[in-house]
Amino acid sequence: MRTIPKAAIMRPCIEVRNLFYRAAMAALILGSMISPLHAQEASRSGSVRPLLLKLTAGEAQVEAVAAPFDTVIVGDPAIVSTSVINATSLVLTARAAGRTNIILLDANGTIQTQWDILVSEETQHRAGIYRGTMRSIVSCNPTCRQIRELDGLNP
Repeated sequence: MRTIPKAAIMRPCIEVRNLFYRAAMAALILGSMISPLHAQEASRSGSVRPLLLKLTAGEAQVEAVAAPFDTVIVGDPAIVSTSVINATSLVLTARAAGRTNIILLDANGTIQTQWDILVSEETQHRAGIYRGTMRSIVSCNPTCRQIRELDGLNP
């Protein structure tokens, strides 16, 4: 019976480990070279990740951005309206419950900022009034107004 020296068994393992080490280093170096190129391409194409803004119907909010914008695009103006204050600020007014988006473009037409906007109905100052089978929902802030009237058969 022939015995194989331990060094002969370990040598291929060391070579494989060195090969994996070299491949990992090459991937790391290549990745660090590609990442800045990808970031530059994303900024050129205007690929900006949208931010989520949550508003309540009837609420107004001032939003400021870092760089001046030239154009404002509103997905559904029935849900949110905008008023420009200056080149870096605008007022968003939530008009009705729903979902829409707003895109700000710079002078070159590149997307500078994107917002996904979720507008919910105000529910804090509501009360239900029951009269037999009829039900009314009112919103009181500071005066009460009827939102809707429901009969007992159609909730």
